[in-house]
Amino acid sequence: MQEFISDRAYDTNDSILISNLDYRKLSEECINLHNLIKKNLPKEYKYLIGTYEETETMIDKIIIENIYEQGLKDGIALTSYILNVS
Repeated sequence: MQEFISDRAYDTNDSILISNLDYRKLSEECINLHNLIKKNLPKEYKYLIGTYEETETMIDKIIIENIYEQGLKDGIALTSYILNVS
């Protein structure tokens, strides 16, 4: 179930966000900022960028999966409620 949630969350996230203009603008801004930081960061600290990105990715994964799982639970609960009320 956890693998399904993870796969579905990322598929949904990618398909929805690709058409969101605000998301695309912010994503482009992040890429530009990342490149600027990487360019100006002293060589001995450049490894921190990779470490930061890996940590941020792990956090995002947890957030996305939890939000999707909660939405799934809410959908099941709502369906059950509707069926019991009818």
